[in-house]
Amino acid sequence: MRSSCCMCETSSRKRPQDIVAAFSHLRDLDPALFRSAHLVLAGEGPLRRKLEAEVQANGLSPHVHFLGFINQSRLPAVYGASDLFVLPSEHEPWVSS
Repeated sequence: MRSSCCMCETSSRKRPQDIVAAFSHLRDLDPALFRSAHLVLAGEGPLRRKLEAEVQANGLSPHVHFLGFINQSRLPAVYGASDLFVLPSEHEPWVSS
């Protein structure tokens, strides 16, 4: 099993909808990889219900997991269980290029 993790508030500026869309495309691009792939979304925000509905409508529910808010003390375990970390935000003030 391969797991990708996105830790972010589910708001438009954090763009979690982009990672859900990319994950959906994986099903078409590489069905074998998709069968063993999981997307873990950790965080709360105004887009969560919309994202859950989109995941359900696209048949992604067995592969997409919404964890909700994760306390900082539990973050290392979530990161450690993932093969890949994704941060699709429009802007992160603490990242320099």
